[in-house]
Amino acid sequence: MPRSDRSDRAPDIWTPVQPCRVWVRLARVFPIHPNDLAPNPDGVKTGEGETGGVLLGWLDTWRGGRLGYVKFELSTPDGRRIVSTCQWLPEAWFELPSGRRRTVGGPRLYG
Repeated sequence: MPRSDRSDRAPDIWTPVQPCRVWVRLARVFPIHPNDLAPNPDGVKTGEGETGGVLLGWLDTWRGGRLGYVKFELSTPDGRRIVSTCQWLPEAWFELPSGRRRTVGGPRLYG
C-alpha cells in the first residue's frame, strides 16, 4: 500500500479500510483500443468483463469524488498465467458485490 516512510511528512491522505471484495470493471480500467484487436493467447484479458479484487482504502478527490485503492489480478485467456496489480480506481470502475450477484473471487484478502 502507498505509505510514507519518512516521519517528517504529513500524514497519509488516504483512508485504509478493512479489506473487502469488489468487482473490477475491466472495460473501464482498460478500454479496448483499435490496435488491440489482434488476438494474442499469451496476453492478459482486458477490455471486457469483470475480475475480482480487494478494496484496501479510499482517497477523496478535490472534486468530491473518491478513488479506491484496489488490488486485482489479470490473467491470460486460459487462466494459467496471472499478474497482480494495485491501482487507484474511480469509484464507478468497481463495485461491491450485492446479494443478487455471485461472490467475488480474486486476490487474497490478507497478505
